Amino acid sequence: MQCIASNEWESSTASAEVSLVWDGPHFTHTFPPLEPLSPGQSLSLKCSATGLPLPQIVWTVDGQPVSDNWRLRIGDYVSSDGIVNSYVNISNVRVEDGGLYKCLALNGMNTAVHHNHVVVLGPVFVRPFAHNITAVAGHAVRVDCPANGHPIQSIQWFSGGSGSNQWTKLPQNHRQRALTNGTLIIESIESRTDERWYRCVVNGSSGGAGGGAGVGSTAHGNVYIEVLVAPVINPFHASPNLRE
Repeated sequence: MQCIASNEWESSTASAEVSLVWDGPHFTHTFPPLEPLSPGQSLSLKCSATGLPLPQIVWTVDGQPVSDNWRLRIGDYVSSDGIVNSYVNISNVRVEDGGLYKCLALNGMNTAVHHNHVVVLGPVFVRPFAHNITAVAGHAVRVDCPANGHPIQSIQWFSGGSGSNQWTKLPQNHRQRALTNGTLIIESIESRTDERWYRCVVNGSSGGAGGGAGVGSTAHGNVYIEVLVAPVINPFHASPNLRE
C-alpha cells in the first residue's frame, strides 16, 4: 500500500504492507451431551465460533437441515469480540425432535463440526431418509439408521428386492456388518448383489426414566442404494504392421 502527497514544489511518498492471515473456523463454545428429555420440556443448543473471514453456522439433525417451526427457532448474532453465536431453541419437545444434532461452522477456508445426540423419552421413531444413497462399486458404504425415542431395545437391518415385501435380515455375507448402534456397513459394494432397498427396524423396550414409554413400539425406515460402476478404459495394442 502506498500513498503520495505532492504540490508544485515537492512530493513525499510513504508505503506500508498489510498482511491478512486467513484462519479456518474453530469453536469457542459447543453444546454438551444431554440427559434424556421428557416430552414437554424445553431444549436450547448453542454453538459459537470464530475465524477469518467470520464463519457461518448451520444446523442439521440426522443429516437433514434443521428448519424453523412454531416450536423451534434458529438464530445467530455476532458479539463485539468477533464471535459468531448460533442457537437452536425448541419448546415442548417431542420424540421426533430427538436425533444427532450437528453445528457446522464454515468460512470458505475450512469447516468445523460438533455433534451430540438429543434423546427424548417415548415410543421409538425413525426419521425418514432425506434421499436415497448413491455408491460407487468397489467402495465401502456406511448407512446410519436415524432412530429416535427411548429406550431402544434393538436396531436391525434387512434388505429386499425392488417392490418386494420379502425382507432378508442382514448380514448375509462377510462384506456386510450390521452394528448394534444402528449402522450398516457394506464393504466393496457390488451392483449386481447390493443395489436394492434396505430397511432398518427399531424395537422399543421398557425400563429407564420413561416408565416403559417404549414398550411394544416398533418403527422402520427404508432407503434405496444405487450402485454405479466406474468406467474402465481397456488398453489398446497397435498392430506391428501399422505404418504412417
